[in-house]
Amino acid sequence: MMEIKYVVCPGKVHSQRDRDVHYINAEELMRLYGVDPRECVVCYGDDRDLGKSFKGLITLHPRYDGDYDPTKQHMVPK
Repeated sequence: MMEIKYVVCPGKVHSQRDRDVHYINAEELMRLYGVDPRECVVCYGDDRDLGKSFKGLITLHPRYDGDYDPTKQHMVPK
């Protein structure tokens, strides 16, 4: 079994390219970031609750700029 490293937070994003609003689901976010789904937990709730359950994990959100590099994302404080 793989260790959980990422919190995937699906949601809406205003695209920088076409200026439309898009909903990016969890599966698409994992594909965009290039992360293994076995290393992810999906969070559909409010980010304020992340600190309680997901300390030390990297959060992956939809990005308006299209920069889906998981190493540049924020970690939930321990």
